[in-house]
Amino acid sequence: AKPKGRDLKIFKGPCILVSRKGYAGTMKLIDDDIFTLNDDAYVLKVKNKWKDKLNIRWFIFQYQDLFYNILTSKSDNATFNKTYAQKQIIKLPKIEEQNKIADQLYKLDKFLKKVNNVEHKLNKLLECKIV
Repeated sequence: AKPKGRDLKIFKGPCILVSRKGYAGTMKLIDDDIFTLNDDAYVLKVKNKWKDKLNIRWFIFQYQDLFYNILTSKSDNATFNKTYAQKQIIKLPKIEEQNKIADQLYKLDKFLKKVNNVEHKLNKLLECKIV
């Protein structure tokens, strides 16, 4: 069933989701997934003319703090300020430098995922009763 009053828009990565409310300004990388979303997030996609000049994993790492700070409110109900975000000046090092940093971030993410899996398994083992 189609949602009342609007068409369902489908997105495909790679892109960045920017949370608009709650954890406003939080950026999340969507690699290659297909998804829909509600009004609680913005989708940032790299335009074709910038594809060879911007690594989005690097962008998230480099500009996450800035995005946390451009909120209309910093209360429990913080809201991301899209208009102010669009006015920001973004400095881009050469793509090779971005890619080098992004590769290290990717390796770190994979490592942390493994650590979290081990921690989860260990916690499950600790919950078991020893007879």
